[in-house]
Amino acid sequence: MKDISVSNIFGKAWELFKENLSDLITITFLYLVLIAIIYAIDPSNEKVDSAFDLILSIICGIAQMILTLGFYKSILHTVDGDKPRIETLFNNRKPTLILHYILGSVLIGVGVLLGLIFFIIPGIYLAIRLQFYTYVLLEQEKCDCMKALSTSWAMTEGHIINLFTLGLLSFLVVIAGVIAFLIGILAAIPISIIMLALAYRILSVEMQ
Repeated sequence: MKDISVSNIFGKAWELFKENLSDLITITFLYLVLIAIIYAIDPSNEKVDSAFDLILSIICGIAQMILTLGFYKSILHTVDGDKPRIETLFNNRKPTLILHYILGSVLIGVGVLLGLIFFIIPGIYLAIRLQFYTYVLLEQEKCDCMKALSTSWAMTEGHIINLFTLGLLSFLVVIAGVIAFLIGILAAIPISIIMLALAYRILSVEMQ
């Protein structure tokens, strides 16, 4: 069984971050700035009063998804030993990918919410088991959110404790970054996502 312990994953994530320091900080900074701009112009954050507001809100939502998918993809490239590139942020525009990303996100959101309502632990358990669906979706030749969800479920079998601990550390890294303000965030976000992407890559190879 491959090692996805916190000590192993964090050490590798830190090394990858240092090796790609300038590229990752640049990509993270651009991603956060663009997300902030989209949030600022999205009318749904206040009140949708017209058809134009509705259309603009939908466009903002899609743009945000494209950037998020691109950010995750750039982290996967880093984990796989490739140079993370800014253009990756904008490359994941395929309509089927976006549609299945939306469907999968809704299913996970509903499942985790219901799980949290019923004693919290089921919600955490579902979040852990389904957390890799975005990575799986990004690597599918033909987008299928249900298959991505089932693949995430299968690859996390028997790794709940390690993944929970890893998720907790990832959360604490981001909190530490927030406390350290801008520079800290620009380091904390890529490091935390690299940790989870490393766990995904190790488990995906194990399944082959």
